Amino acid sequence: MIAFFANIVAAFVIAPPLLWALLFLLLLVNTERPVALRKASDWTTPFFSISIVFMANELWPSHGVWVVSVGLIIVMCSFWGFIHWVNPKAPIWTKGKALWRLCFLTSTASYMFFLILAIVSRGLLL
Repeated sequence: MIAFFANIVAAFVIAPPLLWALLFLLLLVNTERPVALRKASDWTTPFFSISIVFMANELWPSHGVWVVSVGLIIVMCSFWGFIHWVNPKAPIWTKGKALWRLCFLTSTASYMFFLILAIVSRGLLL
């Protein structure tokens, strides 16, 4: 049972970049490149966020999930405040799309950082 749970967690950690590439290639068949890029990024944002939480829990078992969750919430609230400050008259859905895309960029950067940190801290780079 523990091995099954470990495999599910490992799939959530490995799957986001593969899922993004697969969605991008599938969407590229029927749509233009910028549209395929935006849609693939929009649809895989939750997977990157979930994988960040799993990696933080693996790297820091006692308090990693809470630190990363609170950090992501603070960053997203800061982004929302910045977006509203830059353009206060914009419709809410425009601000929501901008926040969602910034969330993708933040999640992807955090994913890469935690992946490199996990490889270095576990000694897999040798």
